Amino acid sequence: MLHSILASGEGRQVIWPFAAIMAVAVGSILLPPGPAHAAFFFAALGTTGLLIAVQSLPAWRKWPQWACAAALIPAVAAIAMLIFSAGTTTGLTALLLLPVFFSALYRRPRESFVAIGAVGIALAILGLASHDTTTVLARLLVFWLGLMSMISIATHLLRTRLAASVAGAEEDARQSAMIAQATRTLTALLDPELVLRAAARLAAEIGSPPNAAGRRAHYFRIEEAGASLAADSDDTGATIVGVVIPIGEHPMIAAVVASDAPANGAIDIAACGPQLQRLLMMLHITDAAYVPIHLDASLHGVLVASGRGEAIPADLFERLKTLGNLTELALANAVAHQRLEEEASTDALTGLANRREFERAILRLPIRRPYAFFAADIDSLKDVNDTFGHCAGDELIVAVASALSSVVRRGDTVARTGGDEFAILMLDATPDTASNLALRIQAAVAATTLPTGRAYVSIGVCTSTGGEPELIRQVADDALYAAKTSGGAKTVIRDLRSEVDDDVLSGEFHLTHGLKPRVLP
Repeated sequence: MLHSILASGEGRQVIWPFAAIMAVAVGSILLPPGPAHAAFFFAALGTTGLLIAVQSLPAWRKWPQWACAAALIPAVAAIAMLIFSAGTTTGLTALLLLPVFFSALYRRPRESFVAIGAVGIALAILGLASHDTTTVLARLLVFWLGLMSMISIATHLLRTRLAASVAGAEEDARQSAMIAQATRTLTALLDPELVLRAAARLAAEIGSPPNAAGRRAHYFRIEEAGASLAADSDDTGATIVGVVIPIGEHPMIAAVVASDAPANGAIDIAACGPQLQRLLMMLHITDAAYVPIHLDASLHGVLVASGRGEAIPADLFERLKTLGNLTELALANAVAHQRLEEEASTDALTGLANRREFERAILRLPIRRPYAFFAADIDSLKDVNDTFGHCAGDELIVAVASALSSVVRRGDTVARTGGDEFAILMLDATPDTASNLALRIQAAVAATTLPTGRAYVSIGVCTSTGGEPELIRQVADDALYAAKTSGGAKTVIRDLRSEVDDDVLSGEFHLTHGLKPRVLP
């Protein structure tokens, strides 16, 4: 019997109960008067020792499965010889149950039936050796074979159910751990786009059974143009982010949008639009689960976990819905954080950068990189407020802000730093590029028409090769003051890179910081 235990690879904790029973049986036979058939006794021990030696060889582990089942036959024969050596079957016949018990507990069902067949043959031989009648032998075989079959079938069914329960518990633990990890991952993200990517990746993991192949998940943002694929996760590495599918082409998403409820099932490819059909066939997607994601009480998108050739199980679908709830919370948190960041760095009236963000832009200036600092004021804003009211004054401020934003280059920073004060940080600037930008600003502002009349701004500019931001700002403010005191609607540009006098285009100004101003009308 020990050879079957060794073949099972279950370890010493499995061997000792069976070994103990066999040791007791051998000891009982050795008690006086000793074995009745010594030759069979030693043959049983020799057969058992030979089987143990053979199965201890490293090559035994490479033998096919049928060899393990076939090894049960000489094991049963060894037990039968041991029983016969005692001279009586009384009490020791129960030893034949050992291979049946072991195969039922640790081996496959087919091996159990091999053991049962071998035990049946052994019982028949022992019965004939004991000169049992045909009737007695028939009853004996029917009883023992029925008992062993019942034990084997019941044990294998119990093992199957236990294995399923253990697998289910392990999967529940895995899914619970994944949900916990998803909670930590999603709540730690403060960028809405990163939340969507993480949600797609987690949906691919949660929505797939263990060891499933072809895990894939998507996040479709619902827009007027259709379902826009904002994020996806595929274990093959394929991605189709950016694809926009009309809602009418995707009946399942259309149903989720209409009902605002999760859905799960096979995809009717024939009912899908041509673009979606091509994508489904390319990605081999046959089934999917859909979970709507809300933001600010409205539908933001749909989280989709897809299956290739297999449906999403009901328990995983429930966890996907839990993931959907976590995604909603994380997305709302990220969007709220983003709004706070924008409010902290954005002027509420104009949408431009505020003073704090402009200061950050100055701190981020590369060393020795040329730039220009623009200081601008709206002319006569107080008169507009006094004559037409503060709402009209706000409209004027917004209009000037829009004009400034429309002409600056990408990468330059435009900010509202006070009531009627604006500032521009122009990178890689020269006096000529700064002059051109100032002319565009004046033209854009002058082209702005409001019920209160035309808008005008005064601008002071200082250009530099880099560094000394405080000095450059002061020079720009002084240039703005010069433009304002000369009547407004003018630009004064000063260059810290040279003390060469510039042409005076209009007006007459005093020197400031040893530099002569250039005036633009």
